[in-house]
Amino acid sequence: MLVTNPIKFSLVLIQILCVLGSCQKQDKIPPRINVISPLNNSSFQIPCVVQVEGEVHDNQSLSRIEISIVDENLVPVTTAISQNISGDQFEFNEQFIINDRLLQSGNYFVKVSVEDEEGI
Repeated sequence: MLVTNPIKFSLVLIQILCVLGSCQKQDKIPPRINVISPLNNSSFQIPCVVQVEGEVHDNQSLSRIEISIVDENLVPVTTAISQNISGDQFEFNEQFIINDRLLQSGNYFVKVSVEDEEGI
């Protein structure tokens, strides 16, 4: 015959819920990104070197940054530069060599993706 103590069971259940509840992500604020260069509406002629410079800030701690140049459909036209980072701020200064003469004339964008330690 199985005898259970409802009070003991309740205490164990409360402890489990407290442990699981403490695993929730507390940081809801995404990192801030500031691209300094190139300026909006900059024009380049192939072959060229595009200097991408800027900074990212977070209220906690940053973990990863990825920078690339993409077309209007967000398709990368350069190899992305990815880097693990730490601290609450990071300055970046990267060069992208663009020498694909078959690249169509059009609008292209600098894409900077950043994650903080909470995955935001």
